Amino acid sequence: VDISPMNRGDAATATWIYQRTTPQVLESDDDRVIAYEKSRVAFKRLFDVCDAVVCSAGNETVWEAVCRGVRVLAVPTKGHAEQVLNAAAHHAAFPALVGHQDVITSEGLDWALAGDPRTPDAVAARTKLRTEIRGRAAGLKATISQLSVQPQWGPLPPFPPDPELPEEPPEDCTASRTEVTVEEPGPVGVQLAVDGRVQGMKPGSAAETGGVRKGDRVIKVGERWTHGKDSVSDAIADHVERPLILLVDRPHPEPEPDPERDRVSLTFDGDTLGIAFCPNGTPGMLAPGGEAERLGVQYSDRVVRVGQLWVEGEDQIKSAMRKHPARPITLVVERKRAAPPPPDPEADGEVDEIELSLADEP
Repeated sequence: VDISPMNRGDAATATWIYQRTTPQVLESDDDRVIAYEKSRVAFKRLFDVCDAVVCSAGNETVWEAVCRGVRVLAVPTKGHAEQVLNAAAHHAAFPALVGHQDVITSEGLDWALAGDPRTPDAVAARTKLRTEIRGRAAGLKATISQLSVQPQWGPLPPFPPDPELPEEPPEDCTASRTEVTVEEPGPVGVQLAVDGRVQGMKPGSAAETGGVRKGDRVIKVGERWTHGKDSVSDAIADHVERPLILLVDRPHPEPEPDPERDRVSLTFDGDTLGIAFCPNGTPGMLAPGGEAERLGVQYSDRVVRVGQLWVEGEDQIKSAMRKHPARPITLVVERKRAAPPPPDPEADGEVDEIELSLADEP
């Protein structure tokens, strides 16, 4: 839709778009059109304060908008006979608040945005619908009371309480906490794993521009602590203002290689490694016949990486192992280089003669 001719086309006018069919957001070159991922939290929040609604010609969204007194531009799904009839019926019942078009136009958007819920027509329309809803509810209750056999519904059982989550996630010794500031409006543009870890980003997205990195685990959005993908997504959707501050657990960077050691990769298939570690990350004990012993692990080896995580010391090794229960798992160790053999004086065929003399003791 070309919204450039809209009468209210100033920079302060924002059009929020929600898609139900795909989590991928729409793109627009117009900074007044903001596409957003599907989110119940953000939708309800913005629905309560929006000036107009554009939607397909169902029932629920149209009626909720009418109850608020805001104008609705209903666009029936192409070829959907029921929605075509719905759109005409809604317009006939509430002509002051419901319009309908086969295709969205700037004129239709102008009409929708020109509405005012305080006008007499808007007040009359929303009062009419609310009164009818209350009347039907009362009639349903009266009908039920006249049944010869009363339904034995009784009180509904209480919902089980949500599991209590700690307000702040525990410290992760394999990562450092880092603040990232997202300045750009609209979708953040991250793909999250179940635990809230960033799996990928859209090139040029607000997240990438703001400094989010692949592998970061989002633990706080604004002032809200989060615990996994769903709570991160809801918190981002609920925080439409910018800038947006994200607190992430960022994996430790790769350490500088030890010039006196070589890095060796060892892949373990078993449930246990067969290693008891010292605090500095070197083996303190190897299980006899265990996988580590069979792979040739040496007591001077120092583990620097577990899976995709760079580690330092026993605590970080154990933490990284807990995050990687699947097998096989690859460990990278730094191993001392073998001392070079002493030079062989006869290797080049030349032998030096040294004359020694013994003196009597004084």
